[in-house]
Amino acid sequence: MRKIRYSLISATLLAGMASAGQNLVADNLQDWKLSWKGEEVMSVTDGVLTYEQAPKDKMQNAFFEQTITLEPDQFYELSMEYRSEDGLTPVVAVAHADAKDAGKPIRLFRMPPSRDWKTYTTKTSLGSRKGNFRIRICPAAKPNRIFRNKEKVRSDHPGKAQFRNVRLVKSDFSVPEVVRPPKAFETETYVYKTVGDLELVLKIDRPLNVDGPVPVIFWVHGGGWSVGSPDNMLWGSAMHASQGVAGARVQYRLIKQGGTFKKTFGDLLDAVEWLRQHAEELNIDMSRLIMAGGSAGGHLSSILAQKTPECIGYIGFCGMYDLTDVGESRFAYQPKGFMVSLDFDTLATGSAIHNIRDNPPQTLLMHGDADATIDCDVAVRFAEALRAKGGKVKLVLMPGGGHDMLYPYRQQKEIHGLLHDLGIYTNDFETSQRKWAERAE
Repeated sequence: MRKIRYSLISATLLAGMASAGQNLVADNLQDWKLSWKGEEVMSVTDGVLTYEQAPKDKMQNAFFEQTITLEPDQFYELSMEYRSEDGLTPVVAVAHADAKDAGKPIRLFRMPPSRDWKTYTTKTSLGSRKGNFRIRICPAAKPNRIFRNKEKVRSDHPGKAQFRNVRLVKSDFSVPEVVRPPKAFETETYVYKTVGDLELVLKIDRPLNVDGPVPVIFWVHGGGWSVGSPDNMLWGSAMHASQGVAGARVQYRLIKQGGTFKKTFGDLLDAVEWLRQHAEELNIDMSRLIMAGGSAGGHLSSILAQKTPECIGYIGFCGMYDLTDVGESRFAYQPKGFMVSLDFDTLATGSAIHNIRDNPPQTLLMHGDADATIDCDVAVRFAEALRAKGGKVKLVLMPGGGHDMLYPYRQQKEIHGLLHDLGIYTNDFETSQRKWAERAE
């Protein structure tokens, strides 16, 4: 068996010049770049890449890498054969290669352990702009899985992993476009709270030409608690406000504005109380309140849903529902300034999974299964915990989806389905889409 020494080979292949069936990565694994800590533990023989057990500090940086250029809005199919021992979970990571975001992972494809050779195949798209990306074959997920509980559980990931026949090809797969209803709402902005010189607002999207109080969705934007605004949630609110469901898009204190979990969550509680006090004049029915949020907004809204008695439904997109066990989430390192303390009790207070009420609101969780920012396992465990408390939950893992989830049609269909289950909509999503398409023609 010949060891692969560190090499500067990192062939850039232009995807735009490739046919649909042409492999965009080097067929010969010896032509991949080997990480500087991988020499001692990774080797190639007869086209098979083998990883042997290594010390933790070596293994975390052991990977084969190749840089390629991929087209915008193009789906690709990634496939390979692999096998692993002793519970090893192989991964393929996709990271930015351009200077601004170099090394930032945007996809993390996790493969279930298998002692026998197994074929892994997935489809993904990497955004709306052309760019250079690093494709990394890793023997296992990070060895020190982040458990913030008192036991500080660690895993050495012993064993061996092997890979062969790695392929990345263009795919003719596409997703349908969402047909939006004709706009039938107006937006009004209200100050619900003033903190010093900072006015915090609610943007209310009020349906037009409706009788009686209407249901309302309370939208909480994401942005790592550091950026973002209510405008980020207009994509969802507009869709449903035009169908008779009011939207309340909330502004809250960010970290740079002095926001901490306690203060920011207090803002959200105050916003909900403001809605209660003004429900009649806004023509909204607080007994039909749904909470929704994504990423950091998913973190905040998921707790808020458990703390708000009127909430009958919850919609979470790629949310962080458990700060005490974040899995392989890159997001895990961001709460330090926000949570103030990183002890278990504080993190549990800021985790929806540890604050589930009896008979929780009906819940829809959507998460990309290749999300490199927030591990989809967090959503899986949250769904299980909700069911254990008697909750009705639908968990949708978007194949090949990252923190953006990739599939807007499926996303809107699932939201529509939840609202249908709650008695808010009468038509199914496909019927509504056909009706709006015919009207547009």
